[in-house]
Amino acid sequence: MGLSSFKHLRHATGLSQEGFAKLIDYGTDGVRSLEQGKYDVAPRVARSAFVATGVMPVSLEIRDSLQPEAQAWDRTPYTPKHFEAWQQLLKGDLLAGVEGGAPLNRFLAVFGSALSAANKSGKLGRVQALLALALFDALFEEDLQGAARTQARDDGHGADFDALARIAGRIEPLQET
Repeated sequence: MGLSSFKHLRHATGLSQEGFAKLIDYGTDGVRSLEQGKYDVAPRVARSAFVATGVMPVSLEIRDSLQPEAQAWDRTPYTPKHFEAWQQLLKGDLLAGVEGGAPLNRFLAVFGSALSAANKSGKLGRVQALLALALFDALFEEDLQGAARTQARDDGHGADFDALARIAGRIEPLQET
């Protein structure tokens, strides 16, 4: 069958099976089995791999694909450079090297521009749905929910936070078009 997308991803990170298993919070035997094609990559594992590496989850979930390479966010085969860029992102400064203000403020400004563009193009609802899903995953899987809810309440947005959590729990993942 050739190189599986899961094995391709691990090779691109430069990690051993044990190191990769730790990175995605999964068992070494499980990583070995997935690389050998014994099982399909479960959505939960694909999502963990995405959070740790930035790989597109769907490229791991499709078995016996004509393109066995794991795909990065730019829809190209995942490479060590993608992993390096993702690791920089996870350090908390998406806009490293960009002049002007604290990283969080710069990120919020760029994010605000993206929401404004989505609103002008009539796609704000879709962006909000994707954001709700992303926040739901981040806050509920990473155990940040309590701190985020407290902060939202302190900022006067507790009801909005609770509404978003309820909506995210009901939204089905949107299919790529």
